[in-house]
Amino acid sequence: MLRHVHREELVLAPARERRDERDEHEHDPQAEHDDAPRFHPGAARTEATNARRVCGGRDGDSRELEGLEAEARLDGVGEQHPVNASVPPVDVIETERLRLERLDETHRAHFGRMCSDPRVMRFIGDGALWSPERFNETFDKKLRHWEEHGFGWRAALTREDGQWVGVFALQPIGGGTLGDVEGLDPEAIEIGWWVEAELWGRGYATEAALALRDEAFGRVGLARLLARLLPENRASAAVAEKIGLRFERIVQSSGSWIDVAVYALDRPA
Repeated sequence: MLRHVHREELVLAPARERRDERDEHEHDPQAEHDDAPRFHPGAARTEATNARRVCGGRDGDSRELEGLEAEARLDGVGEQHPVNASVPPVDVIETERLRLERLDETHRAHFGRMCSDPRVMRFIGDGALWSPERFNETFDKKLRHWEEHGFGWRAALTREDGQWVGVFALQPIGGGTLGDVEGLDPEAIEIGWWVEAELWGRGYATEAALALRDEAFGRVGLARLLARLLPENRASAAVAEKIGLRFERIVQSSGSWIDVAVYALDRPA
């Protein structure tokens, strides 16, 4: 079972997003804020694939990522609703500066603290701070999703010194902070992130979101990736532009009737 990969090994095609082209909005202290990804009406640029070693996991087995991707395509994993299927989990993805770790109990306190920070929560759901009960219920649900489906929320830490950066997610829309949305299948998969307020503007959201986008289309086998954000969250929309999603429409979340901008990207051919 695969447990640890580098970001370069997650994509199926050579079309890639250049991380060295800095987001023109990164000077904005809010440019990496929000829990649902921000994506843009633009296509991804290219970067040469630089495949590296894939490490084995708890059972000591090791196999090539390409083999898993081929199996996923043959089995139809994720082509429509991967939330109903399961893929072999990968515990750690490494990018240039970050370790994206499978969410576990060691991350509970850090994540919980973010839920009481008004700066972080401003554009998450209805903007309210989360009670400990709501947080713990949500956290436990995300742990179960990993066990059942082999992908989900990841904690981001710096590779250099292990500093907590935030959380990044692949999750069914029905489990998101904005609730169900008119006209969207609750089992469709979206990407999202929360970044510590003190670390906004350093390019971490773009770097990690690119890795999860690649994981979604590679290891998880999605045919289509969605993102939702509040229309006024322009800083997060600027980050979204870096990973290639396109704006589709404005819809309303059920119950609260909050306007939600929907972005989407189809799997590269």
